[in-house]
Amino acid sequence: MSRTWTCHSRYVATRDGTRLAAYVFRPVGQREPAPAVWAHDRYHQVSPRPGRDDFLAVVRAELADVDLTDIDDLGVAEVAPGEVTLRAFPIAQRLLARGYVVVVVDSRGSGASFGTSDGPFGAAEATDTYDVTEWIAAQPWCDGRVGMFGRSYLGVSQYLAASTAPPHLVAIFPQMALFDLHRFAWDGGVFRDDFARAWGEDVRELDLRGPVAPLDDDPDGRLLAAAREQHVANRDVRTMFAGLPARESRLADTGEAAYLTRSPSELLEAINASGVAVYHLGGWHDVWARDATEWARRLTVPHRVVIGPWPHTGGVLGGAGYNLADEHVRWFDHWLRGRDTGIMDSPTVRYHVLGADEWRTARSWPPDPATTGTWHLGPAGELGPEPRVGEARRYEVDYATTSGKTTRWASGYGSPFQRPDLTDNDTRALCWTSAPLTEAVELVGAPLLRLAARVSDGPADVFAFLESVAPDGTSLYVTEGCGQLDGDARLEIELHPIAYRFAAGERIRLAITGADADNALTVVRDVAPVLTVRHDADAAPTLELPRVVASGRRDADDAAVTAPLSVAQRAIWLAEQAGTSGAAYHLAAAVELTGPVDTDALRAAVDEIVRRHEALRTTIVEVDEEPVQRIHPAAPLGIARLDLRDSSGDGWAGDERVTGLRDRRWDLAREWPIRVATVLLPADRTALLLVVHHVAADPTAAEIFFAELARLYPSYALGEPVRLPDVPCQYADVARRQQAELAGPGAADQLARWRRYLNGAPQVITLPTDRPRPPVLDHRGGSVRFTIDDGLAARLVAAAAAARTSPFTLLTAAFARTLNAYGAGDDLLIGTPSLQRDDESTRDLIGCLVNLLPLRIRVDRDATVAQFLHDVRGAVLTALELRRVPFDTLVGELRPRRDPAVSALVQVSVRFGRAVPERFRLGAVEALRLEPPEWTSAKYDLALAVNQVGEDRMVGSLDFRLALFDRATVQRILDSLLTVLDQLVSDQERPVGELSAMPRRELRAVLDGWNPARLPDDLAGRDDLPAVARCYVLDDRARPVPVNTPGRLWIAGAGDVDDPYAGTPGARMRDTGATARWSTAGRLELVPAATGQPTVPPQAAPDTAQPPAAPSGPAGDDGRSEVLEQLGQIWAALLKVDGVDPGDDFFDLGGDSLFAIRLISRIRKAYQVRLSLQDVFAAPTLGEQVDLVRERRAS
Repeated sequence: MSRTWTCHSRYVATRDGTRLAAYVFRPVGQREPAPAVWAHDRYHQVSPRPGRDDFLAVVRAELADVDLTDIDDLGVAEVAPGEVTLRAFPIAQRLLARGYVVVVVDSRGSGASFGTSDGPFGAAEATDTYDVTEWIAAQPWCDGRVGMFGRSYLGVSQYLAASTAPPHLVAIFPQMALFDLHRFAWDGGVFRDDFARAWGEDVRELDLRGPVAPLDDDPDGRLLAAAREQHVANRDVRTMFAGLPARESRLADTGEAAYLTRSPSELLEAINASGVAVYHLGGWHDVWARDATEWARRLTVPHRVVIGPWPHTGGVLGGAGYNLADEHVRWFDHWLRGRDTGIMDSPTVRYHVLGADEWRTARSWPPDPATTGTWHLGPAGELGPEPRVGEARRYEVDYATTSGKTTRWASGYGSPFQRPDLTDNDTRALCWTSAPLTEAVELVGAPLLRLAARVSDGPADVFAFLESVAPDGTSLYVTEGCGQLDGDARLEIELHPIAYRFAAGERIRLAITGADADNALTVVRDVAPVLTVRHDADAAPTLELPRVVASGRRDADDAAVTAPLSVAQRAIWLAEQAGTSGAAYHLAAAVELTGPVDTDALRAAVDEIVRRHEALRTTIVEVDEEPVQRIHPAAPLGIARLDLRDSSGDGWAGDERVTGLRDRRWDLAREWPIRVATVLLPADRTALLLVVHHVAADPTAAEIFFAELARLYPSYALGEPVRLPDVPCQYADVARRQQAELAGPGAADQLARWRRYLNGAPQVITLPTDRPRPPVLDHRGGSVRFTIDDGLAARLVAAAAAARTSPFTLLTAAFARTLNAYGAGDDLLIGTPSLQRDDESTRDLIGCLVNLLPLRIRVDRDATVAQFLHDVRGAVLTALELRRVPFDTLVGELRPRRDPAVSALVQVSVRFGRAVPERFRLGAVEALRLEPPEWTSAKYDLALAVNQVGEDRMVGSLDFRLALFDRATVQRILDSLLTVLDQLVSDQERPVGELSAMPRRELRAVLDGWNPARLPDDLAGRDDLPAVARCYVLDDRARPVPVNTPGRLWIAGAGDVDDPYAGTPGARMRDTGATARWSTAGRLELVPAATGQPTVPPQAAPDTAQPPAAPSGPAGDDGRSEVLEQLGQIWAALLKVDGVDPGDDFFDLGGDSLFAIRLISRIRKAYQVRLSLQDVFAAPTLGEQVDLVRERRAS
């Protein structure tokens, strides 16, 4: 990989003669002086560390969330020992690409630098930053304007530098940098031993034995050896801090009051006096989250503070819609180049709300206006708004309690962070838990716990954890704090600040323990102390949760907020991006209104419904190549008015003005997902048409919409608007909750159960179609409607009751047997929609709350109908137990064979429900639900829907793809279904294989009406076959198959098998060995032998077959090699792979539809050509895409 920068290195002497190693990076070919940005590095990160990919792992995890233009050295290829690299400084690569000089200097006592480290942030390090800044400014390649960047220790060094006020230091960009050193080391009097020990051991190993890139002026390494001899005397970090428990504590050997001389909090006055502009980046799960809020509160120099959803090692490139590389460029372009980048125009503070996945802004910290909500801890373990008094609670300290090994503290020294699951720990803690929240609770700031308690043997450590408890009982970490208690005393614990939204339906928990075994050093006594918490009127414990009264400014010009997509939304969005879905995701409903309609009242009622349900005012936009919801403020929707009074009859639903509104392509990035129109009809009639995009609704949406309209419209018509109770949660909350569930401990088990359930199942149902399947899904559709006669419907309900199951089970069983009879096989996947409205919070919510469940139905033709129904019921129940796993997550896990012509896993579906009331009132106006017009889009090859009307009347439809089926064929399949259903409910002891799928008239036709028949020409010429004969097309059990269905061709009159269809005793028939079918016109047609169907693999394994490698191209191949290398780099960065060959398949390397969207975006940026999803599917290999890009560029 060719680099766009060069590096030269040398030693720089500071004022006391200590030589520091400096690595100077410059853009290739740069000749003019430029601004310089430098890092004071404690970890010598210009050399890769063997076995430590901390930053690399984080960067790879975040690659999909940020623009990586100009960042090309991320460790995709291995770096040779001793080679200089910027893999740990991706921001530096962006700055170099923008013409900045970047300098990395090892701090004294580390890397290749000389000197001895006197512990973190000593006075010598501060003066070193001054000296280096001024040395850089004086170099010929620097124009005299200097900035600093870096995270963690490198961030604190920037504040040290600002405190010394170097004349040429203009601006700094510290990330994850502390404010108060003592409060960090001894938080609440508790020593953070695990952090101090692990970090101290890590840096000591680096200082003495870590890999070091040699300097240009030390070719033989003698200077490095001499420097490392000095490193031996570095002060031991853990010993240092363990011996400094109080803020005024002094070092034993020097007498220095280290916290008072080294902590940035003690240098604040000098920092603010320096005039150096500060952009501080923090994270809510960082060890220094509290410090980020302190910087936001106390800085008076020009500054900006951003606090994101990250731990200490997170946010290396940003994420969550925030681009750290771009922010560096904007910040330094403003301060070092004098460009108007707009970075100082935004509010001073920007922070991310966890649990809501939203960004907010504030002019200052804490956000204004703010208030505090007081929660009372009750004697029975309750947590609520009202004071409770009672007996004291007694807790014996359990020294094994821990918040785990993936905490903010572990992240502080480079280990992975994962939000702790405290469910098990809580069983050994003292807990107070609220009732389920009826509405979301959002806190912004530092919670404060106040309690009065007695400890039997003090002093004792007290750890407090604020947690969110999901409806299933899983308790997840929100934030924490700690303190010490001795004797009988009152204790205040300020927890680390957080911005967090507890969703409706969740509970808030406060847990306290006497130890955090993996993260803090607690003295273990032979007899564990007992903590007694008072709950009397004079000392009832409280928890104060700071809240922002006005919900803060939204992160968009129009005050919209962003939220993650649900899995279903993402899948629908991807399908729409492919551009082939037509109107398949448009849900329509209509009512006819009788009586005088007040259009103003109607408009106001509709606007109120849209205000109540955020999903109806949500667009989907891409932020850093990631689709997100953008929820817009409530505003008038605008109701279309269609004048169809000139139309004839009742065919208004097919009028092009109506279908145009219904079927018009939705621009999900710009248009709200709801359309409403009043339709003026002949004879002074009016209809109301509702069209909602599936991305924001499910089939229940219309029912909720009209129910609310029935309550709202009359009040607006009377001029006395009512306010309905707020919905308990919004759809964005559901999406966030789904994210948490999928990241929770039970998700892997559910996916494993799905894999077992679907192991070996067929991926494709093969049915006899009238036309070959097109190469790409065609969503044009039709529908055949039907009514199940009252007698059959009543018998269906009775049979279901007798079998102790539901009518849905019988309907599914009959549909499966019908498909089986049409040649679909004995092992079928039939999809069914499952509403995800399991609790009160979502019952009346408009949103996409439906999940597709693949039912695996095995048709054992030897089993009795009763046994078959039992098996189908078991398959349905298993799928329902696993219904929380989104279908598209399941598809992503199983990775079935890609085929753009076939929908993944499920091509047929079945649904059974109850019809909604046909009539309702809108005050003085009567509303009649209209039969929806025949749908013109299809999501599946076949989709069966049956609604029960009343007790035993049933109506339904069988929707189909026009590209595959004629209406007559679908009508025959429907007739077959009703025939099978009639037999199935009549006799549950008969074998399933005897359930005939052929109505009597069709059976008579194939046995008698179309016989004798002329054999197809290819058979008529055979010497052993007559040209005309009595013919049968039979299945593998010698039973007639339906018209248009392939089977074995038998002829009567000769052979060694009894002919049961001749009606003559002793008649015989023979198998011709040919596969044939009866056409709808009554002619025999030969059918090529069927091939085997692919099956779902037992695990999520990609295809192993590789296409032939595309030629890489020799030198002088008109630019193909260059495109091949560049596009290969785009692939490698996107898919997180180390190398790509021309014959590699994008999807085999882990790509999916969303990655393909990102690939298209990056190709557009790199080459100014536009590809579609279908292009990527059609040209999945690197070589094919290279040729496609070059072809598009040429045209």
